[in-house]
Parts: sequence; C-alpha cells; structure tokens
Amino acid sequence: MKNANLLKHAIRLYQVSIKGLLLGLELDYTLYKTYFAAMGGLANAYLDLEDFTKGLEVYNAILALHEKKIGKEHANTMLTCHNLGTCHKVKGDVDKALEFYERALEGRRKLHGDLHEDTLMSLFCIGLLYEESLCNYEKALEYHTMVLNGRVKMFGVDDKLSMESNMKVAFIYVKLLNFDKAITICRLTLQRYKRTLGVNDESTKRYAKQFVNTLFFKQKEVEVNHGCDTLLRELFSEIKAITMMYGVSPDVIMP
Repeated sequence: MKNANLLKHAIRLYQVSIKGLLLGLELDYTLYKTYFAAMGGLANAYLDLEDFTKGLEVYNAILALHEKKIGKEHANTMLTCHNLGTCHKVKGDVDKALEFYERALEGRRKLHGDLHEDTLMSLFCIGLLYEESLCNYEKALEYHTMVLNGRVKMFGVDDKLSMESNMKVAFIYVKLLNFDKAITICRLTLQRYKRTLGVNDESTKRYAKQFVNTLFFKQKEVEVNHGCDTLLRELFSEIKAITMMYGVSPDVIMP
C-alpha cells in the first residue's frame, strides 16, 4: 500500500476540488472532463487505501453520470466499465468483474472493432481473470490467443507486445500441461527476443527463464513416464545451452 497519510491528504484535496468543480459545472460545461478526472483520482486513491467500498461507490457515480451526459456507448463510459471490472476483481467479486469487463469489451468492439488497443486490453483482462481468478485455462487460452492475433495484425510478430502475448499463450499451455506446444512457442519467441532486444535485455532474460522452466517441466514429465534417454539428453542439452547463454536457471516447482 502507498503511504496512507499521503493518500488521505490526496482524498481531501480531491473532495475539495470536486465540490468546487460541481459549482463550476453549472456555469461552464467545459469543466466536465476535469471534474471526472478528479472523480477518477478520488476513486483510485480509495482503492490504493484498499477501501474498495468507497472506491466502487465513486466509480458507480462516475458511470451513472457518464451514461446520463455522454451516453452508454461512449468510449469514456466503456473505460469506466473497465475500471469497475478491475475494482471488483481486486475486491474478489469475480462475477461482477467479468460482467463489467464483458460490457466494456462489447462496447469497445462496437466503437473500435477488434483491432484496437482498448479492445485488446479488455480481452487481455478477461483472459487474466479466467487464468488467475477462475483457473479456467481453456477460456484463458481463448482470450489470450485473441489478444495475440490482434497484436500481430496491428504491430507485427517482432513487436514487444506481440512477443509478450506469445509467451503468455505459452505459459497458459504450461498450465494446461501441454509442454510440447509451450516449448515450440517459447523457442520461436525467445529467438525473436534475442534478435530484436539482445540477450542482456531484462525482458529477454525473463522469458528465457520461462523457457528453461518449461523445458524442465517437460524433462520431469519424460522422467515420470519413463521416456527415452535420447529425449532426456536433448532436453538437458537445451536447458544447459539456454542457462549459459542468458544466465538464468530453472525453478523447481511444477505448475
């Protein structure tokens, strides 16, 4: 948690600003954007204090006013729905989080289509919800694959966001215990990281470690199933090569 005293002071400042802006809105409608920025700041300050009840109260007030003033399908209304989804996720109300994330996704698809950063962010957050909160890895894979496909179409396969999506999809395959598919994706994506960012880049090293972990999991799977020695030697050699090249080592906890 951030410094509680600073957050409480920020909340008081936001509250004073909001009162003044409310009076100003009667005379100058152009203050509308500033007013909602202050409301958003107030909501986030409550969330940083882990006061989810008040944070949600403010965001619900923002949503109601957006729907009244600018309409239910406006981009800012969709952003507030997305933020409400995140609030409910942090609070632990997964059903509500999914409801607001899906509403934001539907609205963003209507506004922007599938190939837009806002739409992809909604898909990513829904995928993350299925992965982390619901442990539904099949659904998580479905959404993260849509994010990957969208990023590749928008930015190309060598873009950092596309590569991150590739490794996220690989990580979901690990959770599904499909190590062969994960290894194939990791191997190709790590080559792209090495080519575009270099072996010493922190992102490259992070995903090299993910690849080594995946190879290690596959190695253990082969050992448990009494697989062939040739495959074990190949896995061992690749683990050794990656650890030496990138300076990383595998964890020992199976997914």
